[in-house]
Amino acid sequence: MILEVNINRAPTRNGRRTPLMHTKIISESPAFVKWSEKKRSNNRMADKMIDAGYEKRGLRMKFCGDFLKMKYCPDCGKSFVSSANLCRDKLCPTCAWRLSLKRFAEMCCTLQYINDIDTYNAGFLTLTVRNCAPEELRYTLGEMSKAWNRMLVGRKIKPIVKGWARSVEITYNKKTKTFHPHYHIIMLYDPEMSPG
Repeated sequence: MILEVNINRAPTRNGRRTPLMHTKIISESPAFVKWSEKKRSNNRMADKMIDAGYEKRGLRMKFCGDFLKMKYCPDCGKSFVSSANLCRDKLCPTCAWRLSLKRFAEMCCTLQYINDIDTYNAGFLTLTVRNCAPEELRYTLGEMSKAWNRMLVGRKIKPIVKGWARSVEITYNKKTKTFHPHYHIIMLYDPEMSPG
């Protein structure tokens, strides 16, 4: 049996009202607490977007996650999100968090498959550059991408690397008010070859 709770609506079980006890269980669940944290971040980011003149984008972000449908399984005692309205904006804290969870699950499945077929080795690589000012971020990311592409076609790397997955992470230093872009990369290579 799965209990559904629509946040902003009355709890239902197969279309009928259910005891508030289940709503209390879900509202205290780690999944709901995490959503609540992200929703607060959404509102702060949305206000900044609106102040910067991106009113339509900011309003979409503000309403992101307002409707949240969670399911609770009394058998295992866990609750999970079954559906939600999302804005799918890259700067939205909730959507970025959900996308990172999805990418993590996909990468775990891929790496498990690679491990099962035992054809390639995998290595983790972080590539970084110096911090840059906000107005230089776009240029810096473009230069990082060009350097990455040059590295892949180089005669020392090309015969070794059989595949890769790359993500960009950008952190912000509040003291210096600069951004720190860097790549996290998983590289696949032949077991008899050494990438180092």
